[in-house]
Amino acid sequence: GFPGYVIIHEDPWGIVQNFHWYQAGPFIRQYGIAAGRVVPKGQVNSEYMIAQAMPLYQAATAAGSADKAIPKLIYTAEETNAITEVVASLETYAKESTAAFCVGQLDINDDAAWQAYINELDAIGLPGVLEVVQGVFDRMYGG
Repeated sequence: GFPGYVIIHEDPWGIVQNFHWYQAGPFIRQYGIAAGRVVPKGQVNSEYMIAQAMPLYQAATAAGSADKAIPKLIYTAEETNAITEVVASLETYAKESTAAFCVGQLDINDDAAWQAYINELDAIGLPGVLEVVQGVFDRMYGG
């Protein structure tokens, strides 16, 4: 409902890149940059953001995508410990596989290669991670 511009926060390492898995698992992120905001040029201050941008964001979310969006999940120490190593292994395997698919070492159109990729994700522990994440969601949001 107002002319705005986008505030872009660089990634924490200041490295220009075109891929990431930054929020694939448990993470800590300040609420000030977690959702992103659009505000009128020259009006960038915390009071304006809270008073004007958030109600508009919440109204838009409630109107269309609230049932499709995964809300912020806060993990306990036990939940984090249960999946941290597995998530790291999954990230490494996914990055290596993405590169292999991109350069043609693996053929994404080959059903056997794709199934082998999925099977390896399962072998690394993806089902267990999904179980923990679902448990966190259920605990927080009564899923």
